[in-house]
Amino acid sequence: MSTKKKLSLLFLLASLGQQSFAENQFLKKFENIDIDSSITLGGDHVNNNQVKARVFGITGNIAFEYPLTETLEFELDFGANLEVGSNNSFIIDEYAPRRQWRLGHAYFDWEPVEWFELALGAVDQSDYNSPILLTGAAFLAAELELSYDFTPDHKIFFKFEQAIPNNLNLAQRIGIVEDGTPLFTMSTIGLDMSGDLLSVDLQAMRWSFNNLSTGAAFQSQYLGNSVSGGSQVNSDFLYGFSGYNVSGGLKFFMSDSLGLNFMGQYLYNDKAPDNRNLGHIATAGLIFGHYEPYIGSFRVESDASPGFYNTNRTGHNNMEGNILGLHYRNPHASSDNKLASDISANIEYVDSTPINPNAFQSNTQKISFSIEMPIK
Repeated sequence: MSTKKKLSLLFLLASLGQQSFAENQFLKKFENIDIDSSITLGGDHVNNNQVKARVFGITGNIAFEYPLTETLEFELDFGANLEVGSNNSFIIDEYAPRRQWRLGHAYFDWEPVEWFELALGAVDQSDYNSPILLTGAAFLAAELELSYDFTPDHKIFFKFEQAIPNNLNLAQRIGIVEDGTPLFTMSTIGLDMSGDLLSVDLQAMRWSFNNLSTGAAFQSQYLGNSVSGGSQVNSDFLYGFSGYNVSGGLKFFMSDSLGLNFMGQYLYNDKAPDNRNLGHIATAGLIFGHYEPYIGSFRVESDASPGFYNTNRTGHNNMEGNILGLHYRNPHASSDNKLASDISANIEYVDSTPINPNAFQSNTQKISFSIEMPIK
């Protein structure tokens, strides 16, 4: 073989080797990414004097965790909603069918030691388990958690969060722009204990909203809050929002397939007067195999929290009522069917009544259902 051909062969082998090395490095990076994806089908049937809505939709979702270093990772949860249906509303288009991208969370998580964790970015609020104060919407936030593990399954923790709150879900549905720079702070002490027979999750919090926007106030008058002014330009909440919150859950298993599940939240706003400053929600369920029937009750007074940021499950503020539902989960489905493993479904009926009569709220019946199918 000539020298020229030998050199050509060496260059070819080197090029292939370099390409193979680059591909291996690329694949190694993605091997460290923990990716979950799911499809959720769901809908709402809402009926009262102001709203008659029939909405059905599909949500595709992808979540992944990407380690950047040994102590720093990036976590992202995003997807898209596609809905169809009808929404006849005289006041607010909260249940208008939507077609939009959604952001669950997107933040950097730094954990230099096991008892210290700092999250920076769009942090979702669902971990607080406080629906009549916050939905699971992502806030632009800094969240610090300090924890102490008594055992691998028992810990006490402290959380401190400072955030710019937003409710993109509701804002996009009703077409408003949140002006100004609102501020939300939360300080939390919590206890988390899990076990085969008993699991306990308990959190006590001090919270505060400040500098809430006129747009949020204007829309919140339709959601039960006390508001002055008559437009998005000059509306303002009559009372401030700062107080205490307790949330938690307890699961007790009598056997592998039989147990009890209790969840609840108590809310107090010390900036509002009596008969306007309290809220609570509580549910009790019987776990029977894959099924969990549950019942519940709630009462959220007019100014216990800003309606723009809490759940529509109970009709936001100035509402009380009862809940009846059935939850199903099959975590042991056949792995041969990728769409069948870990399927969960829920159907729920909520009957609510205004605490103080007004022109914007009335007796409401709401049926919601969802089916989530993880894609492995």
